Amino acid sequence: MTIDRGAAGNYAVAISGGTILVTASGDGIDANGALSMSGGTLVIQGPTANNNGALDYDRSFELTGGLLVAAGSAGMAQGPGTGSTQASVHVRFASVQAAGSIVSIKPAGGEEVVTVRVAKAFQSLVVSSPKLVASQVYDVCTGGSASGSELNGLFTGGSHSGGTKTGTATAALVIPRTGR
Repeated sequence: MTIDRGAAGNYAVAISGGTILVTASGDGIDANGALSMSGGTLVIQGPTANNNGALDYDRSFELTGGLLVAAGSAGMAQGPGTGSTQASVHVRFASVQAAGSIVSIKPAGGEEVVTVRVAKAFQSLVVSSPKLVASQVYDVCTGGSASGSELNGLFTGGSHSGGTKTGTATAALVIPRTGR
């Protein structure tokens, strides 16, 4: 991760590899300038208050690679923006989901793209993965059980079973901002 301390505190954050795990009370990743991600894994758990967001940037968020899972409040939810070349989904639940909830994103009848156990109460989930295809519709399943290795809530090398389909999400290159 690179942080550019540009003029007047307009910080830019660039993530190009590695694994970054964030548990946040305030904003998860807070770039007063631009945010970019070209590789690696970024998992953000929190915040719960609607005046903060899992992702917070003032200029742009260009996402061209890597795995992003950002769970938190819905009041100021943001996702990847203009210039992104990798698809993302944004799930805004009708109500706040309980801490410890399991969520799986998968194509109808297919293997999951991502399965995560969210540690804090949340209403917004933004996911980006090379497995997502722009304009494709994905099922959002909650509950059930997950197997495999778990790191900061992200399951790998296993599968999700059971649970309830609670909705769908369409993958896009740009995720519109909510709130503010």
